[in-house]
Amino acid sequence: MLEKKEEIQEPVVRIIAIEVVLLSILSFFVNPIIGFLAIDFATRAYIDPKYSLLSIIAKFIFKTFKLEHKKIALAPKKFAAIIGFAITLFASIFVGISMPVFFVLTSILIIFSFLEGALGFCVGCKLHWLMNKIVK
Repeated sequence: MLEKKEEIQEPVVRIIAIEVVLLSILSFFVNPIIGFLAIDFATRAYIDPKYSLLSIIAKFIFKTFKLEHKKIALAPKKFAAIIGFAITLFASIFVGISMPVFFVLTSILIIFSFLEGALGFCVGCKLHWLMNKIVK
């Protein structure tokens, strides 16, 4: 029996990415926000996106503005969320230890999220695809 592939709306993912860009920039001024982002990434990656505050807001925007429906595979996006969680977790640790490392990690997160939100280019998804090619 074939397993049903889980999918997600691409506009929702891109809205979340824009939220991450905005909150990441804000975290330069209000450092604890990076901890919130780590929790939100962990929720989307390991628990269920329906419990993520950023996902809830993105779905509300998606429905309110009646954006075009375009489903995409969830697995690469979960992998990307794992990468986002790792970056934000380390940024949360380094915010108290080494501000330059915090700025570098958060800047990487901003770049990756901007690429997803503005251009629809998911770095984590490309790494997911590459890993699947190497393993097979």
